[in-house]
Amino acid sequence: MRDRCAFQEELLPRTIAEALQIPFYQRHWRGRNAAMVASLGDLPSLPLLSKDELSEADDLLRDGERAVTLIHSTGTTGRPLVRFRGEAELAAVRAVAHRLAEVREAEPDVVFTTLGASIHGGGVPTPSRAHVVVIACSSKWLIDHAVTLIRRSPIIPSLDDASIELHGRPRHLAILATELARFPISERVHVRAVTSVGYGISRSLRRFLQRTFPNAAVRDTFSLSEIVAGAERCASCGGYHMAAPVVAEIVALDGEGPAPDATGRLVLTELFPFSQLQPLIRYVTGDIVRAVARECEEGGGFDFVGRAAVTPVAVLGGRPSVVLSPWTLGEILEEMPGAARSPLGNALTPPYDVLPMGPPYLDARLVEAEGGQRLVLRVGVSFAPQLHPEAAMAFERDLVTRLVEEDVHFRRAQAMGLPCELRLCQSDAFPPPSSLGK
Repeated sequence: MRDRCAFQEELLPRTIAEALQIPFYQRHWRGRNAAMVASLGDLPSLPLLSKDELSEADDLLRDGERAVTLIHSTGTTGRPLVRFRGEAELAAVRAVAHRLAEVREAEPDVVFTTLGASIHGGGVPTPSRAHVVVIACSSKWLIDHAVTLIRRSPIIPSLDDASIELHGRPRHLAILATELARFPISERVHVRAVTSVGYGISRSLRRFLQRTFPNAAVRDTFSLSEIVAGAERCASCGGYHMAAPVVAEIVALDGEGPAPDATGRLVLTELFPFSQLQPLIRYVTGDIVRAVARECEEGGGFDFVGRAAVTPVAVLGGRPSVVLSPWTLGEILEEMPGAARSPLGNALTPPYDVLPMGPPYLDARLVEAEGGQRLVLRVGVSFAPQLHPEAAMAFERDLVTRLVEEDVHFRRAQAMGLPCELRLCQSDAFPPPSSLGK
């Protein structure tokens, strides 16, 4: 942790000084100067940068002639964004990746990385000694082709017993694991690593991947296409830690300072020289997270609460508070018999267009009621609740019990008297859910 903080403290002054050369930040920071932000503790004195401000800024790009890479996001947490990166910042990222590769215990011989409709542009390229093979899961033919490639022996003529890493979005990994699970274990033991990218993997998916690939280390990473580096879930504390080139803050739901109760908006700052043409400083990602309470040598970690757009927030005790974690609710529902889940794929990917292995059907929102607000929670089930009232009552009882046990936000809201109405519905009452980990 000390090394990380010292590294970030060293880079911050140059980061601020370079940003002040850009007209957007000169205007956005309203006369502030570099001396006012000399350490990480001074970052909260700067205003936040929203997705709308970023997408509308026409003077944030510095020296556009140096741009060599274009990256654009899908807009799952707000507006789609376009970013440019130059060779100098890419070289800085590659240098760090080389140093990490030197201390890494083992690296696979072949990395199969998935490409799909949910991925636009691409991340910052990093070096690897492995052979990288791009595969796709957007149609049945492409899925079959990917599985054939993974099972091929030898995959590379010069490698008789190649170790493999599967790398991709959670739903792509779920599809590949389901397909490969049909074959003998002897054809899966050479998968030594499974890396999830994007929004993270649920407990049930992690268990499935570990059962399917018993020799593999399952890595859970969080990344945004517009951010230069991501985070990895820590085995020690269970939280995510951002890579050193990015400073993470958990900011209050209704202000620009630290969150008063450990839950708040995720705000990221990219450091120079890893971000130069369009530096993002105090960028609001559109995610709500909670600080992990367990101490860790890597420093403070965080866990997901939900996308800000779908996380219910009410005023409790005089300040805005999250009253339910959609992420926790989704994890619980995935483990409950009787909960309905969406398909993993689409019409081009049978049987995944009907196989219920995707996100659960759920909707949580606050509605105005007599005497104040109440939380209305709609959950999809795989049975007709009106025809099976006893099963419905048991399902509701078990769900509420688990929510109180596992979600500190729901537990607090209930203790403070927020009314909650739970409605069980069949899946056809819901629009197709947006996947948190697509």
